Amino acid sequence: MKYNWKSFIDKDEMKNVSYTLLNDGVVVFPTETVYGMGASALSSSAISRVYDIKKRPKGKAIKIMVSDIKKIEKYAFIRSNLERKIIENFMPGEITIILDKKNDFGSGFTKEDTIGVRIPDSKIALDILKDVKIPLIVTSANISDHPSVTNPSDLDVFDKSVDIIIDGGIWDYNKSKSIELRHGNDLKIMNATFVNSSTHTLNVSATKNVVIDNVVIKDQQTTKKLGSNNEVIHLDSASMA
Repeated sequence: MKYNWKSFIDKDEMKNVSYTLLNDGVVVFPTETVYGMGASALSSSAISRVYDIKKRPKGKAIKIMVSDIKKIEKYAFIRSNLERKIIENFMPGEITIILDKKNDFGSGFTKEDTIGVRIPDSKIALDILKDVKIPLIVTSANISDHPSVTNPSDLDVFDKSVDIIIDGGIWDYNKSKSIELRHGNDLKIMNATFVNSSTHTLNVSATKNVVIDNVVIKDQQTTKKLGSNNEVIHLDSASMA
């Protein structure tokens, strides 16, 4: 089944998307980075379907998407003001945060004691999450190790294996960014570009080390690339946006 949501989100179709996700279904929809494949994070059957459809190795973790910070706290630990500030300043958006997960959640798609979480700022993705009211595992809508998809015409390979494909138009590829926020560990920022902005500036007074891996920090005068080998720096008062 295919829905065309390029111009608007159809309410009746949204009801069917939520019904499908609540009943072990798999739905493909656009996120703010690439097209994603989503399913209920509370259903072992749905989780298995995603791994099988993508041919994804079972030991490889998948992040969840949720609609707000309260739902993050339902499934993972936010243990410090620094962690909360990063979430409040960078989400919704392309950021995936890696947190200590709660023990009763994440079976079948998480790695060890951590979980990746994102609040998307794609309207389609966020509206789905608000309507379905459960966390979704969301991974890129492609066969594992194949290129990510930004053009819905490249999703035909999933016509017979997923339940619904939502066409949101052609999207510009935006690489997702990961910030690891784990209690007792250094703060780790991976594969990210932060651009100086008056509305999204985060002032960090950190007592922890910050591990920078392939991160670009930009302001109006300079562009600085930090770390390709897990360089460790200490931030006393750094501005990132």
